[in-house]
Parts: sequence; structure tokens; C-alpha cells
Amino acid sequence: MTPSWARWRCRKGAVFSSCIREAVSHAIYCLCSFRMKLRLKGGPVMAEQTQTVREFNQQMDRMVLPAQRVGALMMNNIERMAQFQLNTMQAYSHIAFRQWRDALEIRDQQSLREFFGKQSECMREVGKKMAEDTEVLASIGQEFARQAQHVAEENVRTMTDMTHALERAAQQDAQRAAERSGSRRSANA
Repeated sequence: MTPSWARWRCRKGAVFSSCIREAVSHAIYCLCSFRMKLRLKGGPVMAEQTQTVREFNQQMDRMVLPAQRVGALMMNNIERMAQFQLNTMQAYSHIAFRQWRDALEIRDQQSLREFFGKQSECMREVGKKMAEDTEVLASIGQEFARQAQHVAEENVRTMTDMTHALERAAQQDAQRAAERSGSRRSANA
């Protein structure tokens, strides 16, 4: 018989980090359920294990949050860059097609002179467009760097908070274990 954790599958369309969190949570839930079957049913053990699963889910949410922030930042930047590239390609394509149409209209020396006269204007337009594109690209890079710095600072705060929470939880677990072992000793005495 296949164990329940082996049958678990990621839902279609779910975010990968969410799937990992759910898989780990499910595995821990199964482990806790198995441990509960070994202990006495009901009582404080069951409530304590449910609380442990809940705390674990909260910790997983906090652990996944930095990766989600970075992923969202990267997707936004990729989207902006793709839009920039599409706009740039469209603008340069329009310039090139206009030049080709003008070249097709050359019929005599006069039209040839007019065509070559328009070339300097075309070069100015291309130069101006390149300067504008450079500024836009630089601003995209600066904005990305600013946002990345902000996300990094948030992630450091999140990880620090998570570390402190784990330390507190470990201390509380140690206190509970000490209290339980102390109550068992007094009951045995």
C-alpha cells in the first residue's frame, strides 16, 4: 500500500514554492499522525502536535516569502525588459521600412538626391532614438537595483525575525520538556 505522502501531487497551476510548502506540511502532518497513533489518543499531546503543524506552516510561509519577493521582482523586471525590447524593435522597424519605401521610389537623379538628403535626417532620428533607449534602459536598471535593495532588506528582516521566532520556540519546547520530565519524576517518586 502506498503511504499517503507518496500519493501527494502538486495541484495544477499551483506556485512551485507553495507546492513544496504543502508537500512538507503534509509530510509532517502524516508523521505527527503516525506519532499520535503510537501515543495515547486525545489529550494535550494531540493539541500540542496540531500546534506544532500550525507553527511549522507559519514558518514555511515566512521562509518562502523571501523567494516569492525575489521571484516577483524578477518577473516584473523581465516583463519591463520584454516590453522595452518590443517597443524598440517596433520603432526601429518603422524607421527601416520607411527607408526601404523611400528607396523604392527612386526613379531618377532628382529622387536619388532627395533620398540621400533624407539620410542625414534619418541618422539624426536613429541617434535620438538610441539616446532615448539608452536612458530608458538605464532607468530600468536603476529601478531594478533600487527594488532589489529594498527586497534584500525586507528579506534580511524576515529571516532575522524567523530566526528569533525559532529560538523562542526552541526555548519553549525545552521548557515544556523539562516540565514534563519533572512531573513524571515526581509522579514516579
